[in-house]
Amino acid sequence: MSAREFAINGRFLTQDVTGVQRYARNVLGAMDKFTEADGATLIVPTKTAEPSLQRMKLEKGGQLSGHAWEQIELPWLSNNRRLLNLCNTAPAVKADQIVCIHDANIFAAPQSYSRSFRSSRCSFSRITWRSAAAATSINRGTWPSRSRSNSSRALLSSLRCPKLPHSRG
Repeated sequence: MSAREFAINGRFLTQDVTGVQRYARNVLGAMDKFTEADGATLIVPTKTAEPSLQRMKLEKGGQLSGHAWEQIELPWLSNNRRLLNLCNTAPAVKADQIVCIHDANIFAAPQSYSRSFRSSRCSFSRITWRSAAAATSINRGTWPSRSRSNSSRALLSSLRCPKLPHSRG
């Protein structure tokens, strides 16, 4: 495996498009235009519609879908490659990964959320974020104090890719 090889968690392509998924689709499209994208592989559940990719490879795999696919099958499918997760969640058991956090408001204003949501999201998020090799935040104002990184520059340098156009870093 070369230093440029990495995988992208493509679970967002199976979800309804909100701001988080739109961000991930835009980042994927921008990254796919770089020549360095030749070392990138988008990994998606088996039944995912094929996205239009220019340079990136596409791998479909697994029997599961949704959260179960992401937690159980994605770590195995990503193998030894660094994994980029663009939509808040990531496999809890994978250490060599980057997690992109869109809103850490649950830590800044926990009273805004139900007790059950707080309990599950906070526990899972802390495990995932602490085990990740790097993390980046979209919303700097609500980033937890234990952050490792909060810039697009750190995200891209962790992947050994050029800086994306229009990114602040």
